[in-house]
Amino acid sequence: MCLAEYQTQFMNQLFNNDSNNELFSGDHQQTLQRLQIYRNSIHGNRVAAYQRLFTCCQKIVGNDFWLQLLDDFISCTPSLATDITHSAKQLPDFIAQHHATKDLAYLADLAHLELAWHDCFHQATKPIDRNLTSLPEAVHQYGEQLQLQLAIGSQLLSSQYPVADLWQLCQQEPENDRPFLLTESNFYFILYRKHDSIIITQLDVDAWAICQQLHHKNCSLLELCANLQKLNPQGLNSEALTQLVQNNVITWSNA
Repeated sequence: MCLAEYQTQFMNQLFNNDSNNELFSGDHQQTLQRLQIYRNSIHGNRVAAYQRLFTCCQKIVGNDFWLQLLDDFISCTPSLATDITHSAKQLPDFIAQHHATKDLAYLADLAHLELAWHDCFHQATKPIDRNLTSLPEAVHQYGEQLQLQLAIGSQLLSSQYPVADLWQLCQQEPENDRPFLLTESNFYFILYRKHDSIIITQLDVDAWAICQQLHHKNCSLLELCANLQKLNPQGLNSEALTQLVQNNVITWSNA
């Protein structure tokens, strides 16, 4: 039996609560007890990792509620990768469908935001090209073939709730707690890394449309205008694009 086959069978037996095969020898009851210790260790490590990833969610619902939710999630979602964030990406959808969170509709979106923050922080980045030429000057110089792209590693998120404000509230010390009005509307956000900080910016409808187009692929200014024209007869909002470039959300090149 090769190592990969051995590892596969071991993991199957580990999570099937069965030690009756050629992989294990010795006292059957002792083997089961040792496997349970191993299971508990894996479970505890996953819980601890999710607690570090979703600190805001835990603050909002409380430790006991969050730990029970994680227990339910882990029991029906085996980890199939060494990177814990692989299974963590399934947690927001699990939250949205869980019976205990039906009155906490915003919680799944907050979990999405925390995952986006984590992904953004750990993305490989390169220094922002500080081109001193303004966007209007660049358009005048290079024309509509000017190439546009979102900041490397940026993440887009939409929600019916002001989850960015809720996230910010969770960063404050407990003594600074203040009432928070959770209103429903259409909220659009982009997260991007600037040096060692993660910037969470709320976008208006025009800026969101621009970022969505560039999220799918980099494109020229001409292509961007054409794509937006199909969605909205008014086409590109040049002021929104200029603001995104000034804030380093969008970068450009003449390549």
